[in-house]
Amino acid sequence: MEKFTVGFSSEITKDLKKKIIDSIKIKNIFFKQININKNKKELLKNLVELDIFITKYYNIPNEFFLLKNKLKFLQLTTSDYSFLDLNKFNRYAIKVANNGGANSVSVAEHIFLLMLSVNRNFIKQFITKKKKWNNLKSKNIELFGKKIGILGMGNAGLELAKRCVSFGMIVSYFDTSRLSINFEKKLRIKFTRVKEIFKTSDIISLNMSLNKKSENLINLKLLSSMKKNSLIINTSRGKILKEKNLYKILKRKKISAAIDVYEKEPLPFNSKLRNLENIIMTPHCGPSRETVDKLSNNIASNIQSVYLRKNTKRLKGII
Repeated sequence: MEKFTVGFSSEITKDLKKKIIDSIKIKNIFFKQININKNKKELLKNLVELDIFITKYYNIPNEFFLLKNKLKFLQLTTSDYSFLDLNKFNRYAIKVANNGGANSVSVAEHIFLLMLSVNRNFIKQFITKKKKWNNLKSKNIELFGKKIGILGMGNAGLELAKRCVSFGMIVSYFDTSRLSINFEKKLRIKFTRVKEIFKTSDIISLNMSLNKKSENLINLKLLSSMKKNSLIINTSRGKILKEKNLYKILKRKKISAAIDVYEKEPLPFNSKLRNLENIIMTPHCGPSRETVDKLSNNIASNIQSVYLRKNTKRLKGII
């Protein structure tokens, strides 16, 4: 049988790479490290030998597609595929998959951490080693009965909705692909337009993929329409919510924010957001240890399915 080669981009961590390789049960699969920082000629020479390429954000050069190559499958370790020209991959019959929702539970839990931290004034009441006792129980706010609007009902949005319902929250959502009415009833969620979500929600969570339509979608007009003392959370992509607009609305002290993703990462030290009190910021840390385990299993499964030429419908995270 012809040699079957899987290439790991140099972006991929050693831990994830080892977990994937250890999960592969087929012997006739070979693995190769691809240094994406090498000169283009040498890089292309390595890429054309691959059957599968695993990467995070590396975009294969246009020149590659003009060369004779073996590539059958591009596997992303992130949920974001906005940097790819999917039409080009379709044209050359190369299948593409993202992380298959490996981080969806973890991201949903992280959103709950942010919601509770803001509503329960966790940061302000946290007892440090300093002699501090700041009891704000009269200002703490329950999640029960609060209205949350979820923008983007993909894997993470769906996991978030389930948890919100179990907390007794009133859930509305918007997605470009509406769920079935029966499924909405079963989950106890309501399809609502974006403008209405911003006007009526106590909490808004952004869980959208980044694309031409969603980039900078959350403008100053939408932010200004939010209820007083409401909260906006972004754990999706930084470019969906322009930081300049977020800063302007937060300066008015009408709303608060909890952010895990940024236009530029790491967040620059001179970012004006760092000077505000009505924002909680975490360093794009929504994923977890379990995320790596789920991701490695998804990728290993996909590698073996492609090798065995199984139906592409069985591939996890296929785009």
